[in-house]
Amino acid sequence: MDSGTLTPTWMLKMDDVFEDMSEMEVDGGTMFNPCFGFKMFARRQVSGYRLTQNYANSRVHHSRIWFVVPLDNSTPTLFNYMHNGKIIESTSIVRLINIGGEEYNQIMWQATFENSHLEHVEIIRDYVMIALSVSTGEQKVFKYNKDGTKGGQAVSSYDYATNTGEKE
Repeated sequence: MDSGTLTPTWMLKMDDVFEDMSEMEVDGGTMFNPCFGFKMFARRQVSGYRLTQNYANSRVHHSRIWFVVPLDNSTPTLFNYMHNGKIIESTSIVRLINIGGEEYNQIMWQATFENSHLEHVEIIRDYVMIALSVSTGEQKVFKYNKDGTKGGQAVSSYDYATNTGEKE
C-alpha cells in the first residue's frame, strides 16, 4: 500500500545545522535533509578590450552557492551562523536516483564544499534561501553498471585560496 510519502531527490547536509529535522539516511548512514533548489556558480574576472583582447585574470573568484530549504526550527541556527561569522566546515548536496528499489537509494551526483561562510539568509513563506561563499569545492558524478553496482566516478575539485584545481 502506498503511504503517499515521497523521498526528495535533492538532499543537503550542512555541518549539524539541520540535525533532528526531517533528515534521511543516505548511502551508508550519512544524514541529509530536503533541498528544494540550489544554484551554484564560480567566475573569473575578464578584462581588456573585448573585441580584440580577452585577458583572463589569474584568480578565480570564490564560488557562490544558493540553497532553498524548508523553514523549520534550524532557521535561527542559520541566522546565528551568519551573524557570528561562524565557518561552516562541510556542506554537501546530493542528487539521489533509484536503482533496483522502491526508494531513491543511490547518489548520482555530489558536491561537497568546505570552510564556507553564510552570506545571506532570507525567509520566503515556508522556505529559507541561504547563500554560501566557499573556499574549496569538489564535485563527483557516480557511474553505475547495468546491474546497479557502482562503476566508478568522475571528480573535479577546486581550492579558491590557492587558486588550484584538478580533475580525476
